Amino acid sequence: MIEVDLTLQTPDDQDIAGLSAQQWQAWFEQWIRLLNPELSPTQAYELSLLLTTDDQIQSFNATYRDQDTPTDVLAFAL
Repeated sequence: MIEVDLTLQTPDDQDIAGLSAQQWQAWFEQWIRLLNPELSPTQAYELSLLLTTDDQIQSFNATYRDQDTPTDVLAFAL
């Protein structure tokens, strides 16, 4: 089983890097299908992504890492 949950969080639902939410969703779904589910011990992957602005990721970075600066990536293990 492969599941992709994508949220774009931008002012006025603007595109990110020239791609719409639907284009990002299709790209990530295609990419994750290339992963071999048999490599996972549960035979499945779950991927949740939030594409956002520098201001929002700076807020998350301050909240979760006590660093009040923007960053490229925040990752949380489940």
